[in-house]
Amino acid sequence: MDMNADYELEVRRHLPQAAIVFDLFHVMAKYGREVIDRVRVDRANELRTNRPQRRLVKSARWLLLKSHHRLRPEEDVQLEDLLAADRPLFIVYLLRDALRELWHHRHPGDAARPGPAGTARPCAAVSHRCASSPSACGHTSRGSWSTADIPSAPTSSRASTTASRSSSE
Repeated sequence: MDMNADYELEVRRHLPQAAIVFDLFHVMAKYGREVIDRVRVDRANELRTNRPQRRLVKSARWLLLKSHHRLRPEEDVQLEDLLAADRPLFIVYLLRDALRELWHHRHPGDAARPGPAGTARPCAAVSHRCASSPSACGHTSRGSWSTADIPSAPTSSRASTTASRSSSE
């Protein structure tokens, strides 16, 4: 169902026993607007003194919202550089993929179970190294990640490389 509050009120009024289920498109759009955009704008404001990094973060809206499988190769490189350089954006990106994955569970307890053998999640969308070999990125168990997977500080050389690539295009 659409996330329009009026729809929900009408359904609850006329069908009080109905389970309300919102569609994935609207859930992801809301997460993009209210979480990813908010973190991205806050990060850009914090980076006022670092112009190349700020430009990179400000221009990354569609890159962060786009489904990973729809990224062009150059966008994939840009995204990996951005996420490696910015911890808060990395976190909201991982949570975005985890939220999308939750949609595919049919029973409440399914989300707590690890994925099928051979499945690396949710970092598979963040790094091809993770998708092909979870051990390559330091994962010890499938379907989980730790704070060790999250970049601890911006890597200025990677960020400036991406910023210079972006400005030259």
